[in-house]
Amino acid sequence: RRIYAKLFRNKYLLEGYFVNEDRTKKRFCYDIADSPYFFDEDALNDVDIYFKMQTPADIKDATGFNLNDHIFIPYSETVLRNKHKIFPTVGQISLGINLNMCDMQKALDEYSNRANLKKTGRVTSYFGHAKGVVPIYPKGMPNFQSEREIMGYYEGKINHPNEKRAKASEILNSFGNGYDARVIRSGTRDDSGKEFVNTNLIVPMPEYYNFLAKFEYNLNISGFRLSIPKRFLESFIVDTAVITDKLAVKWYEPFEKEVFETVKMGYNPMEEIDWSKFKDDIAKLPHIEKGYVLQRFKDKWSPAAFGKYIFNVLKSK
Repeated sequence: RRIYAKLFRNKYLLEGYFVNEDRTKKRFCYDIADSPYFFDEDALNDVDIYFKMQTPADIKDATGFNLNDHIFIPYSETVLRNKHKIFPTVGQISLGINLNMCDMQKALDEYSNRANLKKTGRVTSYFGHAKGVVPIYPKGMPNFQSEREIMGYYEGKINHPNEKRAKASEILNSFGNGYDARVIRSGTRDDSGKEFVNTNLIVPMPEYYNFLAKFEYNLNISGFRLSIPKRFLESFIVDTAVITDKLAVKWYEPFEKEVFETVKMGYNPMEEIDWSKFKDDIAKLPHIEKGYVLQRFKDKWSPAAFGKYIFNVLKSK
């Protein structure tokens, strides 16, 4: 059995095929787009298996992908007709700037070694911006690939996830010693200038994994189109669990104690967030035994485990 793949035909889609023992061939693609509701419909029609990094938790015929409790983005007929082809994958983590296997393995080992550091903190977070984007007001339906148009079209019915990140960080820091929440920029993603940057909160990239490894939990709040960000794998690889708002996407295995889900946030209006429950969940987070999260990473989410999953899907479906 062999798997053949070629380079990404565009910025987000890799294509390949799988040859079985009887020489039958299955075509597949691998979609890394950060939009759970976006699919390359030509590829979805053509392939036998469509692997997607940001797979919706449920593709419902009657509604669509829920940005919040009131607004959803409908799926196309192509997606609904081919949803049996769609298989979830795992998030991303940067292991270097090239695809040299030795270099990536070395980086993987170096990151995992941080798991040996002593846990001195309870919960941390590290977010880029305290606000969302400057909205654009489309004349008709928004381009759902434009976050600025989404925020403009649904103004008054929606709040950007970054606003929740800022509020959650305030709550996290109110717990005092052992809690370290950081929001690097006080403005929107479109603001520039030194006045918006909290330079004293920046952790240089070479020190980031050491910083992260010293905490039991890393806080996530689903951001850009409710996708799962790379902070999940960055946390797992150094034996740090994740506390997150309710997830709208899924991976190919269920999360166990490595992920604790709290209240809904995402793009919901600020006044609808149960901040009292969130604060109570932070106070009552269960203790995670040292080594547990790293072992879950090795068993379920490591490159070797992921490769085995891909191979088994292609072999059996």
